[in-house]
Amino acid sequence: MKQLIILVLLLTSSMLGAQFTGPEIPISYYHSDIRTVIAADLLYQFGEPDIIIESGDTAVVMFRNFDGQNFSGPMVLADYFDGISDMVAFDIDSDSDRDILVASGPDGGIFQLINAGAFEFFEQGTIAELGSQITDIKQDHVNNDGDLDIIFARVNPSEIGWIENEGNGDFADPVSLAIDIGYPTQVEAGDMNDDGAMDIVFLSLTQSKLYYLENWGAFFQPHEEIWSSTPGIEDFAIADIDLDGDLDIVLCSMAEDKVLWIEQTDGEFINSHIIDDQAWQVDQIELSDFDLDGDMDVVVSSRLSSSGKWYENAGNGEYEPGQLASPLHGEQVRRLLTVDLDGDGYEDILYSEDRTVGVSINDTSVDFDPLPLISPQIPIPQELTEIDLDSDGDLDILVGGFHELNWLVNQLDEDYGVNNLVDIGFSSSISGIDAGDIDMDDDEDIVYSLNNDSRLLSNDGMEQFETQVTMPDGGGYMGTTLNDLDGDGDLDLLLNHNTTIRVRENQGGGELGPWQDLASDVDRLISLHFEDVDGDGDEDIIAGDVFPSMLSTYENIGGLEFGEQQSWLQGTAGPRDIDLCD
Repeated sequence: MKQLIILVLLLTSSMLGAQFTGPEIPISYYHSDIRTVIAADLLYQFGEPDIIIESGDTAVVMFRNFDGQNFSGPMVLADYFDGISDMVAFDIDSDSDRDILVASGPDGGIFQLINAGAFEFFEQGTIAELGSQITDIKQDHVNNDGDLDIIFARVNPSEIGWIENEGNGDFADPVSLAIDIGYPTQVEAGDMNDDGAMDIVFLSLTQSKLYYLENWGAFFQPHEEIWSSTPGIEDFAIADIDLDGDLDIVLCSMAEDKVLWIEQTDGEFINSHIIDDQAWQVDQIELSDFDLDGDMDVVVSSRLSSSGKWYENAGNGEYEPGQLASPLHGEQVRRLLTVDLDGDGYEDILYSEDRTVGVSINDTSVDFDPLPLISPQIPIPQELTEIDLDSDGDLDILVGGFHELNWLVNQLDEDYGVNNLVDIGFSSSISGIDAGDIDMDDDEDIVYSLNNDSRLLSNDGMEQFETQVTMPDGGGYMGTTLNDLDGDGDLDLLLNHNTTIRVRENQGGGELGPWQDLASDVDRLISLHFEDVDGDGDEDIIAGDVFPSMLSTYENIGGLEFGEQQSWLQGTAGPRDIDLCD
Protein backbone atom coordinates (compact mmCIF):
# COMPACT_ATOMS: atom_id res chain seq x y z
CA MET A 1 0.00 0.00 0.00
CA LYS A 2 1.21 3.48 -0.80
CA GLN A 3 2.77 5.08 2.26
CA LEU A 4 1.92 8.70 3.01
CA ILE A 5 3.83 10.97 5.32
CA ILE A 6 1.72 13.73 6.85
CA LEU A 7 3.48 17.04 7.34
CA VAL A 8 1.98 19.24 10.03
CA LEU A 9 2.61 22.94 10.53
CA LEU A 10 2.01 23.64 14.21
CA LEU A 11 0.48 26.88 15.38
CA THR A 12 3.63 27.66 17.38
CA SER A 13 6.16 26.12 14.99
CA SER A 14 9.44 28.01 14.61
CA MET A 15 9.89 27.13 10.88
CA LEU A 16 13.69 27.21 11.08
CA GLY A 17 16.04 25.46 8.73
CA ALA A 18 13.90 25.59 5.60
CA GLN A 19 15.31 26.30 2.15
CA PHE A 20 13.43 28.58 -0.23
CA THR A 21 14.34 29.29 -3.85
CA GLY A 22 13.17 31.50 -6.71
CA PRO A 23 12.08 32.38 -9.20
CA GLU A 24 8.66 30.77 -8.92
CA ILE A 25 5.10 31.93 -8.42
CA PRO A 26 4.81 32.55 -4.68
CA ILE A 27 1.57 32.40 -2.78
CA SER A 28 2.38 35.27 -0.40
CA TYR A 29 2.16 37.93 -3.12
CA TYR A 30 0.47 40.71 -1.16
CA HIS A 31 2.38 42.31 1.60
CA SER A 32 1.46 44.01 4.84
CA ASP A 33 3.19 46.57 7.02
CA ILE A 34 6.24 47.00 4.76
CA ARG A 35 8.74 48.80 7.00
CA THR A 36 12.03 47.64 5.53
CA VAL A 37 13.11 48.09 1.90
CA ILE A 38 16.61 47.65 0.50
CA ALA A 39 18.04 47.59 -3.02
CA ALA A 40 20.95 45.50 -4.25
CA ASP A 41 22.00 43.71 -7.44
CA LEU A 42 21.80 40.16 -6.13
CA LEU A 43 23.44 38.71 -9.26
CA TYR A 44 26.01 41.49 -9.74
CA GLN A 45 26.39 40.95 -13.49
CA PHE A 46 23.10 42.63 -14.46
CA GLY A 47 23.93 45.97 -12.85
CA GLU A 48 20.53 47.38 -11.89
CA PRO A 49 19.68 46.78 -8.22
CA ASP A 50 16.86 44.43 -7.34
CA ILE A 51 14.36 45.37 -4.63
CA ILE A 52 14.07 43.39 -1.40
CA ILE A 53 11.36 44.01 1.20
CA GLU A 54 10.17 42.49 4.42
CA SER A 55 6.51 41.52 4.37
CA GLY A 56 4.32 41.05 7.41
CA ASP A 57 7.36 40.95 9.73
CA THR A 58 8.08 37.37 8.65
CA ALA A 59 9.06 37.17 4.96
CA VAL A 60 11.96 38.39 2.81
CA VAL A 61 10.54 39.08 -0.66
CA MET A 62 12.40 40.17 -3.79
CA PHE A 63 11.37 41.91 -7.02
CA ARG A 64 13.85 41.35 -9.86
CA ASN A 65 14.79 44.56 -11.67
CA PHE A 66 14.77 44.15 -15.47
CA ASP A 67 15.49 47.71 -16.59
CA GLY A 68 14.65 50.11 -13.75
CA GLN A 69 11.06 50.51 -14.87
CA ASN A 70 9.88 46.91 -15.17
CA PHE A 71 10.03 44.47 -12.28
CA SER A 72 9.25 40.81 -11.89
CA GLY A 73 6.57 39.35 -9.74
CA PRO A 74 7.63 38.72 -6.15
CA MET A 75 10.06 35.95 -5.23
CA VAL A 76 9.84 34.74 -1.64
CA LEU A 77 13.42 34.18 -0.49
CA ALA A 78 12.51 33.22 3.10
CA ASP A 79 9.30 33.38 5.13
CA TYR A 80 10.11 31.95 8.54
CA PHE A 81 11.27 34.95 10.55
CA ASP A 82 9.62 36.35 13.67
CA GLY A 83 9.38 40.13 13.58
CA ILE A 84 11.88 41.46 11.01
CA SER A 85 13.19 44.85 12.15
CA ASP A 86 15.91 45.55 9.56
CA MET A 87 17.86 44.08 6.63
CA VAL A 88 21.06 44.84 4.73
CA ALA A 89 22.60 43.21 1.64
CA PHE A 90 26.35 42.76 1.13
CA ASP A 91 28.89 40.06 0.31
CA ILE A 92 29.02 38.27 3.65
CA ASP A 93 31.13 35.27 2.58
CA SER A 94 33.51 36.97 0.06
CA ASP A 95 32.30 34.96 -2.94
CA SER A 96 31.46 38.01 -5.11
CA ASP A 97 27.69 37.99 -4.75
CA ARG A 98 25.48 39.81 -2.29
CA ASP A 99 23.94 37.95 0.62
CA ILE A 100 21.21 39.26 2.94
CA LEU A 101 21.52 40.01 6.64
CA VAL A 102 18.26 39.98 8.63
CA ALA A 103 17.60 41.32 12.13
CA SER A 104 14.56 39.59 13.58
CA GLY A 105 12.79 38.58 16.75
CA PRO A 106 12.40 39.75 20.34
CA ASP A 107 15.73 38.11 21.23
CA GLY A 108 17.68 40.26 18.80
CA GLY A 109 18.66 37.59 16.32
CA ILE A 110 20.94 38.46 13.38
CA PHE A 111 20.66 35.89 10.61
CA GLN A 112 22.29 35.46 7.22
CA LEU A 113 20.75 34.28 3.97
CA ILE A 114 23.62 33.09 1.78
CA ASN A 115 23.32 33.73 -1.95
CA ALA A 116 23.95 30.59 -4.01
CA GLY A 117 23.28 32.33 -7.34
CA ALA A 118 20.21 32.38 -9.62
CA PHE A 119 18.20 33.93 -6.76
CA GLU A 120 18.59 30.84 -4.60
CA PHE A 121 19.46 31.41 -0.95
CA PHE A 122 20.71 28.90 1.59
CA GLU A 123 18.90 28.45 4.87
CA GLN A 124 19.59 31.03 7.52
CA GLY A 125 22.67 30.88 9.70
CA THR A 126 22.64 32.64 13.06
CA ILE A 127 25.35 35.27 13.49
CA ALA A 128 24.30 36.47 16.94
CA GLU A 129 21.44 36.64 19.43
CA LEU A 130 21.81 39.90 21.29
CA GLY A 131 19.03 39.41 23.84
CA SER A 132 16.59 42.17 22.86
CA GLN A 133 15.05 43.90 19.85
CA ILE A 134 17.38 45.33 17.23
CA THR A 135 16.34 48.72 15.86
CA ASP A 136 19.05 49.22 13.22
CA ILE A 137 21.88 47.32 11.53
CA LYS A 138 24.46 48.60 9.06
CA GLN A 139 27.57 47.21 7.39
CA ASP A 140 30.89 49.02 7.02
CA HIS A 141 34.68 48.59 7.24
CA VAL A 142 34.98 49.10 10.97
CA ASN A 143 38.51 47.65 11.39
CA ASN A 144 39.79 48.24 7.84
CA ASP A 145 40.71 44.59 7.23
CA GLY A 146 39.03 44.45 3.82
CA ASP A 147 35.67 42.91 4.68
CA LEU A 148 32.41 44.45 5.85
CA ASP A 149 31.60 44.30 9.55
CA ILE A 150 28.24 44.81 11.29
CA ILE A 151 27.23 47.68 13.55
CA PHE A 152 23.93 47.60 15.42
CA ALA A 153 21.58 49.40 17.78
CA ARG A 154 19.23 47.61 20.16
CA VAL A 155 16.81 48.53 22.95
CA ASN A 156 15.65 47.15 26.33
CA PRO A 157 18.47 47.29 27.35
CA SER A 158 19.91 49.92 25.05
CA GLU A 159 23.23 49.25 23.37
CA ILE A 160 25.40 50.15 20.38
CA GLY A 161 27.83 47.47 19.27
CA TRP A 162 29.75 45.91 16.42
CA ILE A 163 30.44 42.39 15.15
CA GLU A 164 33.70 41.70 13.31
CA ASN A 165 33.55 39.84 10.01
CA GLU A 166 36.35 37.26 10.21
CA GLY A 167 35.97 36.29 6.55
CA ASN A 168 34.09 33.65 4.54
CA GLY A 169 30.87 34.27 6.45
CA ASP A 170 32.30 33.77 9.94
CA PHE A 171 31.72 36.44 12.58
CA ALA A 172 33.24 37.14 15.99
CA ASP A 173 31.22 37.65 19.15
CA PRO A 174 29.46 41.03 19.49
CA VAL A 175 31.44 43.86 21.10
CA SER A 176 29.54 46.44 23.15
CA LEU A 177 30.47 50.08 22.48
CA ALA A 178 27.83 52.04 24.41
CA ILE A 179 25.04 51.16 26.88
CA ASP A 180 22.29 52.97 28.81
CA ILE A 181 21.74 55.48 26.00
CA GLY A 182 17.95 55.92 26.01
CA TYR A 183 16.24 54.44 22.96
CA PRO A 184 18.75 54.24 20.08
CA THR A 185 17.02 53.91 16.72
CA GLN A 186 19.73 54.65 14.16
CA VAL A 187 23.44 54.01 13.76
CA GLU A 188 25.73 55.25 10.95
CA ALA A 189 29.44 54.87 10.18
CA GLY A 190 31.70 57.58 8.77
CA ASP A 191 35.24 58.91 9.12
CA MET A 192 34.19 61.94 11.16
CA ASN A 193 37.74 63.16 12.03
CA ASP A 194 39.43 62.26 8.72
CA ASP A 195 41.95 59.86 10.28
CA GLY A 196 41.19 56.94 7.96
CA ALA A 197 39.16 54.95 10.52
CA MET A 198 35.37 54.58 10.47
CA ASP A 199 33.75 56.24 13.46
CA ILE A 200 30.14 55.71 14.57
CA VAL A 201 27.33 58.24 15.07
CA PHE A 202 24.03 57.18 16.60
CA LEU A 203 20.67 58.69 17.52
CA SER A 204 18.91 58.30 20.86
CA LEU A 205 15.26 58.91 20.00
CA THR A 206 13.99 59.47 23.54
CA GLN A 207 16.82 61.87 24.39
CA SER A 208 16.74 63.56 20.95
CA LYS A 209 20.54 63.53 20.96
CA LEU A 210 23.28 62.51 18.55
CA TYR A 211 26.34 60.72 19.97
CA TYR A 212 29.78 60.03 18.52
CA LEU A 213 32.06 57.01 19.02
CA GLU A 214 35.60 57.72 17.87
CA ASN A 215 37.46 54.76 16.37
CA TRP A 216 41.06 54.55 17.62
CA GLY A 217 41.83 51.41 15.64
CA ALA A 218 42.14 48.78 18.36
CA PHE A 219 39.16 50.18 20.32
CA PHE A 220 36.53 52.92 20.42
CA GLN A 221 36.58 55.91 22.74
CA PRO A 222 33.58 56.29 25.12
CA HIS A 223 30.59 57.90 23.41
CA GLU A 224 30.24 61.67 23.56
CA GLU A 225 27.29 63.91 22.82
CA ILE A 226 27.70 66.00 19.66
CA TRP A 227 24.20 67.48 19.15
CA SER A 228 21.25 68.03 21.50
CA SER A 229 19.81 71.38 20.39
CA THR A 230 16.92 70.05 18.26
CA PRO A 231 13.89 68.44 19.93
CA GLY A 232 12.17 65.53 18.24
CA ILE A 233 14.98 64.27 15.99
CA GLU A 234 13.65 61.36 13.94
CA ASP A 235 16.33 60.65 11.33
CA PHE A 236 19.79 61.79 10.27
CA ALA A 237 22.40 61.26 7.55
CA ILE A 238 26.13 61.98 7.19
CA ALA A 239 27.82 63.71 4.22
CA ASP A 240 30.09 66.63 3.33
CA ILE A 241 27.30 69.14 2.69
CA ASP A 242 29.41 72.28 2.18
CA LEU A 243 32.29 70.52 0.34
CA ASP A 244 34.93 71.71 2.81
CA GLY A 245 36.47 68.27 3.26
CA ASP A 246 34.81 67.10 6.49
CA LEU A 247 31.57 65.26 7.22
CA ASP A 248 28.49 67.20 8.32
CA ILE A 249 25.14 65.92 9.61
CA VAL A 250 21.67 66.43 8.10
CA LEU A 251 18.69 65.74 10.34
CA CYS A 252 14.92 66.15 10.51
CA SER A 253 12.65 66.98 13.43
CA MET A 254 9.01 65.95 13.51
CA ALA A 255 8.40 68.02 16.65
CA GLU A 256 9.51 71.22 14.94
CA ASP A 257 8.66 70.28 11.30
CA LYS A 258 12.23 71.10 10.36
CA VAL A 259 14.99 69.87 8.08
CA LEU A 260 18.44 71.23 8.93
CA TRP A 261 22.13 70.46 8.63
CA ILE A 262 24.81 70.74 11.29
CA GLU A 263 28.17 72.05 10.10
CA GLN A 264 31.38 70.47 11.33
CA THR A 265 34.08 73.04 12.03
CA ASP A 266 37.44 72.00 13.49
CA GLY A 267 35.93 68.78 14.81
CA GLU A 268 33.02 70.53 16.54
CA PHE A 269 29.30 70.55 15.63
CA ILE A 270 28.04 74.00 16.62
CA ASN A 271 26.32 75.83 13.77
CA SER A 272 22.99 74.66 12.36
CA HIS A 273 21.55 75.71 9.00
CA ILE A 274 17.83 75.51 8.24
CA ILE A 275 16.89 73.77 5.00
CA ASP A 276 13.13 73.89 5.64
CA ASP A 277 11.15 74.96 8.71
CA GLN A 278 7.77 73.95 7.25
CA ALA A 279 8.38 70.27 6.56
CA TRP A 280 5.23 69.01 8.21
CA GLN A 281 5.69 65.87 10.37
CA VAL A 282 8.88 64.95 8.54
CA ASP A 283 10.55 61.82 9.90
CA GLN A 284 12.72 60.35 7.13
CA ILE A 285 15.65 61.81 5.27
CA GLU A 286 17.91 60.59 2.47
CA LEU A 287 20.85 62.25 0.69
CA SER A 288 21.76 61.97 -2.98
CA ASP A 289 23.34 64.04 -5.73
CA PHE A 290 20.17 64.00 -7.83
CA ASP A 291 21.41 66.51 -10.41
CA LEU A 292 25.01 65.22 -10.61
CA ASP A 293 26.50 68.63 -9.82
CA GLY A 294 28.86 67.26 -7.17
CA ASP A 295 26.99 68.16 -3.97
CA MET A 296 24.40 66.41 -1.85
CA ASP A 297 20.70 67.12 -2.34
CA VAL A 298 18.10 66.10 0.23
CA VAL A 299 14.79 64.23 0.02
CA VAL A 300 12.40 63.86 2.98
CA SER A 301 9.08 62.18 3.68
CA SER A 302 6.67 61.43 6.52
CA ARG A 303 5.11 58.21 7.79
CA LEU A 304 2.19 60.17 9.22
CA SER A 305 1.27 62.33 6.24
CA SER A 306 1.48 62.27 2.47
CA SER A 307 4.11 65.02 2.36
CA GLY A 308 7.36 64.52 0.47
CA LYS A 309 9.88 67.11 -0.70
CA TRP A 310 13.32 67.26 -2.23
CA TYR A 311 15.79 70.13 -1.88
CA GLU A 312 18.52 71.01 -4.37
CA ASN A 313 21.92 71.92 -2.93
CA ALA A 314 22.88 75.13 -4.76
CA GLY A 315 26.44 74.93 -3.48
CA ASN A 316 28.26 75.32 -0.16
CA GLY A 317 25.26 73.98 1.72
CA GLU A 318 22.79 76.59 0.44
CA TYR A 319 19.52 74.86 -0.45
CA GLU A 320 16.79 75.87 -2.86
CA PRO A 321 13.19 75.84 -1.56
CA GLY A 322 11.69 72.38 -1.38
CA GLN A 323 9.89 71.08 -4.45
CA LEU A 324 6.25 71.00 -3.40
CA ALA A 325 5.22 68.48 -6.03
CA SER A 326 5.81 65.26 -4.15
CA PRO A 327 7.67 62.58 -6.11
CA LEU A 328 6.18 59.98 -3.78
CA HIS A 329 2.69 59.38 -5.21
CA GLY A 330 1.24 61.20 -2.18
CA GLU A 331 1.49 58.05 -0.07
CA GLN A 332 2.22 57.80 3.63
CA VAL A 333 5.77 56.58 3.24
CA ARG A 334 7.08 54.01 5.71
CA ARG A 335 10.53 53.62 4.15
CA LEU A 336 12.43 55.93 1.84
CA LEU A 337 15.51 55.11 -0.26
CA THR A 338 17.53 56.70 -3.04
CA VAL A 339 19.09 54.34 -5.57
CA ASP A 340 19.88 54.31 -9.31
CA LEU A 341 17.32 51.75 -10.41
CA ASP A 342 17.60 52.20 -14.18
CA GLY A 343 21.39 52.42 -14.49
CA ASP A 344 21.46 55.88 -16.08
CA GLY A 345 23.73 57.38 -13.42
CA TYR A 346 20.96 59.42 -11.79
CA GLU A 347 19.57 58.33 -8.43
CA ASP A 348 15.86 57.52 -8.30
CA ILE A 349 13.47 57.33 -5.33
CA LEU A 350 12.27 54.01 -3.93
CA TYR A 351 9.65 53.92 -1.19
CA SER A 352 7.18 51.68 0.59
CA GLU A 353 3.73 52.35 1.95
CA ASP A 354 1.88 49.96 4.28
CA ARG A 355 1.20 47.31 1.62
CA THR A 356 2.81 48.70 -1.53
CA VAL A 357 6.23 49.43 -3.01
CA GLY A 358 6.68 52.29 -5.47
CA VAL A 359 9.36 53.99 -7.56
CA SER A 360 9.81 57.53 -8.85
CA ILE A 361 12.33 57.69 -11.69
CA ASN A 362 14.70 60.66 -11.98
CA ASP A 363 14.27 61.75 -15.60
CA THR A 364 17.71 63.50 -15.57
CA SER A 365 16.17 66.97 -15.56
CA VAL A 366 15.60 66.47 -11.85
CA ASP A 367 11.91 65.85 -12.27
CA PHE A 368 10.60 62.58 -10.92
CA ASP A 369 8.26 60.43 -12.98
CA PRO A 370 6.06 58.22 -10.82
CA LEU A 371 5.89 54.63 -12.02
CA PRO A 372 3.05 52.20 -11.38
CA LEU A 373 3.28 50.59 -7.97
CA ILE A 374 5.57 47.59 -7.95
CA SER A 375 3.32 45.81 -5.47
CA PRO A 376 -0.37 46.79 -5.72
CA GLN A 377 -2.39 47.44 -2.58
CA ILE A 378 -4.89 44.84 -1.41
CA PRO A 379 -6.97 45.40 1.76
CA ILE A 380 -5.41 43.06 4.32
CA PRO A 381 -5.13 39.75 2.42
CA GLN A 382 -6.42 36.77 4.39
CA GLU A 383 -6.70 33.85 1.95
CA LEU A 384 -4.82 33.04 -1.26
CA THR A 385 -4.98 30.30 -3.87
CA GLU A 386 -3.36 29.84 -7.28
CA ILE A 387 -5.19 28.60 -10.40
CA ASP A 388 -5.26 29.26 -14.14
CA LEU A 389 -8.51 31.18 -13.99
CA ASP A 390 -8.46 32.49 -17.59
CA SER A 391 -7.18 29.24 -19.18
CA ASP A 392 -4.15 30.93 -20.77
CA GLY A 393 -1.59 28.44 -19.50
CA ASP A 394 -0.17 30.37 -16.54
CA LEU A 395 -1.20 30.48 -12.92
CA ASP A 396 -3.20 33.42 -11.59
CA ILE A 397 -3.77 34.23 -7.93
CA LEU A 398 -7.03 34.68 -6.04
CA VAL A 399 -6.79 36.89 -2.96
CA GLY A 400 -9.51 37.18 -0.35
CA GLY A 401 -9.29 39.60 2.53
CA PHE A 402 -11.21 42.25 4.37
CA HIS A 403 -13.80 43.94 2.15
CA GLU A 404 -12.74 42.43 -1.21
CA LEU A 405 -12.17 39.39 -3.39
CA ASN A 406 -9.49 40.04 -6.05
CA TRP A 407 -8.22 38.14 -9.08
CA LEU A 408 -4.58 38.77 -9.91
CA VAL A 409 -4.20 38.12 -13.61
CA ASN A 410 -0.79 36.72 -14.54
CA GLN A 411 -0.06 38.88 -17.56
CA LEU A 412 3.54 38.06 -18.50
CA ASP A 413 6.59 36.78 -16.64
CA GLU A 414 4.71 36.79 -13.33
CA ASP A 415 3.67 40.43 -13.73
CA TYR A 416 0.19 40.75 -12.26
CA GLY A 417 -2.80 42.97 -12.93
CA VAL A 418 -5.54 43.31 -10.32
CA ASN A 419 -9.21 42.65 -11.06
CA ASN A 420 -11.67 43.30 -8.26
CA LEU A 421 -14.31 40.58 -8.43
CA VAL A 422 -16.45 41.32 -5.38
CA ASP A 423 -16.79 44.08 -2.80
CA ILE A 424 -18.13 42.22 0.22
CA GLY A 425 -18.56 45.15 2.62
CA PHE A 426 -16.47 46.62 5.39
CA SER A 427 -17.92 44.32 8.06
CA SER A 428 -16.97 41.10 6.28
CA SER A 429 -13.81 39.07 5.91
CA ILE A 430 -13.13 36.15 3.56
CA SER A 431 -12.04 33.07 5.50
CA GLY A 432 -11.74 30.52 2.71
CA ILE A 433 -11.37 30.48 -1.08
CA ASP A 434 -11.03 27.83 -3.80
CA ALA A 435 -11.63 27.43 -7.53
CA GLY A 436 -12.61 24.58 -9.84
CA ASP A 437 -14.95 23.61 -12.68
CA ILE A 438 -18.09 23.06 -10.61
CA ASP A 439 -20.58 23.09 -13.51
CA MET A 440 -18.40 21.01 -15.87
CA ASP A 441 -18.35 23.67 -18.62
CA ASP A 442 -14.54 23.70 -19.01
CA ASP A 443 -13.82 26.89 -17.09
CA GLU A 444 -12.92 27.60 -13.50
CA ASP A 445 -15.56 28.78 -11.03
CA ILE A 446 -14.88 30.30 -7.61
CA VAL A 447 -16.20 29.50 -4.12
CA TYR A 448 -15.45 31.51 -1.01
CA SER A 449 -16.73 31.73 2.55
CA LEU A 450 -17.52 34.77 4.68
CA ASN A 451 -18.47 35.18 8.31
CA ASN A 452 -21.73 33.25 7.99
CA ASP A 453 -22.27 32.04 4.43
CA SER A 454 -20.57 30.52 1.40
CA ARG A 455 -20.83 31.91 -2.12
CA LEU A 456 -20.33 30.54 -5.62
CA LEU A 457 -19.16 32.72 -8.51
CA SER A 458 -19.93 31.13 -11.88
CA ASN A 459 -17.49 31.74 -14.74
CA ASP A 460 -19.34 32.57 -17.98
CA GLY A 461 -16.34 31.55 -20.08
CA MET A 462 -15.56 35.16 -21.01
CA GLU A 463 -13.63 35.88 -17.80
CA GLN A 464 -16.74 37.38 -16.21
CA PHE A 465 -18.10 36.16 -12.87
CA GLU A 466 -21.49 36.55 -11.27
CA THR A 467 -22.90 35.47 -7.92
CA GLN A 468 -24.66 32.23 -8.79
CA VAL A 469 -25.46 30.87 -5.34
CA THR A 470 -25.41 32.31 -1.83
CA MET A 471 -25.54 29.62 0.83
CA PRO A 472 -26.20 31.02 4.31
CA ASP A 473 -25.31 28.86 7.27
CA GLY A 474 -24.92 30.33 10.75
CA GLY A 475 -21.73 29.95 12.73
CA GLY A 476 -18.07 30.67 12.32
CA TYR A 477 -16.37 29.60 9.10
CA MET A 478 -12.71 28.66 8.92
CA GLY A 479 -12.39 27.56 5.28
CA THR A 480 -13.97 26.41 2.02
CA THR A 481 -12.68 23.88 -0.51
CA LEU A 482 -13.75 21.81 -3.53
CA ASN A 483 -13.22 18.04 -3.77
CA ASP A 484 -14.83 15.08 -5.54
CA LEU A 485 -15.43 13.46 -2.21
CA ASP A 486 -18.04 10.95 -3.40
CA GLY A 487 -16.04 9.93 -6.48
CA ASP A 488 -18.80 10.62 -9.02
CA GLY A 489 -16.70 12.87 -11.27
CA ASP A 490 -17.83 16.33 -10.16
CA LEU A 491 -16.67 18.68 -7.45
CA ASP A 492 -18.52 18.86 -4.14
CA LEU A 493 -18.35 21.88 -1.81
CA LEU A 494 -16.72 21.27 1.57
CA LEU A 495 -16.93 23.64 4.51
CA ASN A 496 -14.79 23.84 7.61
CA HIS A 497 -17.50 25.11 9.95
CA ASN A 498 -15.36 25.47 13.06
CA THR A 499 -17.25 22.77 14.99
CA THR A 500 -18.42 20.59 12.08
CA ILE A 501 -17.25 19.42 8.65
CA ARG A 502 -20.03 19.96 6.12
CA VAL A 503 -20.61 19.17 2.45
CA ARG A 504 -23.00 20.19 -0.31
CA GLU A 505 -23.04 17.39 -2.87
CA ASN A 506 -22.76 18.37 -6.52
CA GLN A 507 -25.79 16.71 -8.07
CA GLY A 508 -24.64 17.49 -11.60
CA GLY A 509 -24.15 20.63 -13.65
CA GLY A 510 -23.19 22.65 -10.61
CA GLU A 511 -26.50 22.07 -8.79
CA LEU A 512 -25.60 21.71 -5.13
CA GLY A 513 -27.68 19.74 -2.67
CA PRO A 514 -28.42 20.71 0.94
CA TRP A 515 -25.78 20.89 3.65
CA GLN A 516 -24.83 17.55 5.20
CA ASP A 517 -22.67 17.07 8.29
CA LEU A 518 -19.76 14.71 7.70
CA ALA A 519 -18.28 15.08 11.19
CA SER A 520 -19.45 16.97 14.27
CA ASP A 521 -17.01 15.79 16.95
CA VAL A 522 -14.55 18.63 16.45
CA ASP A 523 -14.18 21.88 18.39
CA ARG A 524 -12.56 24.84 16.66
CA LEU A 525 -11.36 23.04 13.58
CA ILE A 526 -8.38 25.03 12.29
CA SER A 527 -7.16 22.98 9.30
CA LEU A 528 -8.66 20.49 6.86
CA HIS A 529 -7.11 18.28 4.18
CA PHE A 530 -8.33 15.47 1.90
CA GLU A 531 -6.15 12.55 0.77
CA ASP A 532 -6.42 8.80 0.15
CA VAL A 533 -4.69 7.89 3.40
CA ASP A 534 -5.58 4.16 3.35
CA GLY A 535 -4.97 3.63 -0.37
CA ASP A 536 -8.47 2.37 -1.20
CA GLY A 537 -9.10 4.86 -4.01
CA ASP A 538 -11.21 7.47 -2.24
CA GLU A 539 -10.38 10.65 -0.36
CA ASP A 540 -10.28 10.51 3.44
CA ILE A 541 -10.39 13.49 5.81
CA ILE A 542 -7.43 14.76 7.82
CA ALA A 543 -8.39 17.42 10.38
CA GLY A 544 -6.46 19.65 12.75
CA ASP A 545 -8.35 20.58 15.93
CA VAL A 546 -7.47 23.18 18.59
CA PHE A 547 -9.72 22.15 21.51
CA PRO A 548 -8.35 19.65 22.29
CA SER A 549 -5.19 20.19 20.27
CA MET A 550 -4.81 17.14 18.02
CA LEU A 551 -4.66 15.71 14.52
CA SER A 552 -7.31 13.18 13.44
CA THR A 553 -8.51 11.23 10.37
CA TYR A 554 -11.89 10.05 9.11
CA GLU A 555 -12.04 7.09 6.70
CA ASN A 556 -14.15 7.55 3.58
CA ILE A 557 -16.51 4.54 3.52
CA GLY A 558 -18.26 5.71 0.32
CA GLY A 559 -21.34 7.68 -0.61
CA LEU A 560 -20.34 10.64 1.59
CA GLU A 561 -20.28 8.33 4.61
CA PHE A 562 -17.28 8.52 6.92
CA GLY A 563 -16.01 6.37 9.76
CA GLU A 564 -15.39 7.41 13.33
CA GLN A 565 -12.73 9.91 14.30
CA GLN A 566 -9.26 8.40 14.69
CA SER A 567 -7.29 10.78 16.92
CA TRP A 568 -3.53 11.01 17.24
CA LEU A 569 -0.75 13.56 17.76
CA GLN A 570 -2.60 15.03 20.72
CA GLY A 571 -1.03 18.07 22.36
CA THR A 572 0.56 19.34 19.12
CA ALA A 573 -0.11 23.04 19.87
CA GLY A 574 -2.75 23.39 17.14
CA PRO A 575 -2.03 21.85 13.70
CA ARG A 576 -2.42 25.01 11.61
CA ASP A 577 -1.64 23.54 8.18
CA ILE A 578 -1.36 20.03 6.77
CA ASP A 579 0.37 18.56 3.72
CA LEU A 580 1.27 15.06 2.58
CA CYS A 581 4.06 13.38 0.66
CA ASP A 582 4.98 9.88 -0.47
